[in-house]
Amino acid sequence: MTKKNSENWSRIETLYIVLLAFGVERLGEGAYASWSKIPSIIGWPSLANLVLLVSIALWGARLFWSATNIQRYMDRHTRTSDPIKSNLVIAFHLPVLIGQSIVFFLVCESYKVIISTILSTPCRNNIVTYCAEGPAEDVRSFSMLVVASLVYNAFWLISLMWTSRWRGSPEAFWIKNNLSFALLITLAAFALSPTYAARAWQIILIYGALLGLNSFFDFLRTSKVYLNS
Repeated sequence: MTKKNSENWSRIETLYIVLLAFGVERLGEGAYASWSKIPSIIGWPSLANLVLLVSIALWGARLFWSATNIQRYMDRHTRTSDPIKSNLVIAFHLPVLIGQSIVFFLVCESYKVIISTILSTPCRNNIVTYCAEGPAEDVRSFSMLVVASLVYNAFWLISLMWTSRWRGSPEAFWIKNNLSFALLITLAAFALSPTYAARAWQIILIYGALLGLNSFFDFLRTSKVYLNS
């Protein structure tokens, strides 16, 4: 990577991390609000909250490393006869990264809303579809925002790998992993929403477990990429 490209990449990375921090702040606010109620709600709802909180935090940690994908992208083109222009990278990928940080912020904001609702007294023991229309809609919106975040990241990675060799690359695994779990969460949302078989916290536990497994497989398969970034 040239000195100019390195400087431009550093600016992109710094701005992206600052924007993601706004989402992390919302996640922290939601966590603080929910844990303040813990003494009166020890049990499965608390476990669901913990699983969901950790899974979102792991997803956010992975997104913090996303800017390094641009570094690899620029390095690949630097070694070819068609080097990429740094201003083109900024023109396209900076707005995309900003969009990704916005979607993550919405996921964290949605977590803050649903966890407060589900851990409240009227909704804690009620089936989600019985607990007024608001909570049911909040839970459904949260699941779709998580799906949007996974799909958004996958399609951005596709844009980075469009003219590169896919086989064996970490990006190829991330794309397949994110799209697979986006599909699973979508199927879960459609399967659970119309039924009366699952309580609100059970649905949240399922979403949290799926998102957590997405990160587990990600770190299991490509942890060296993160460590060497």
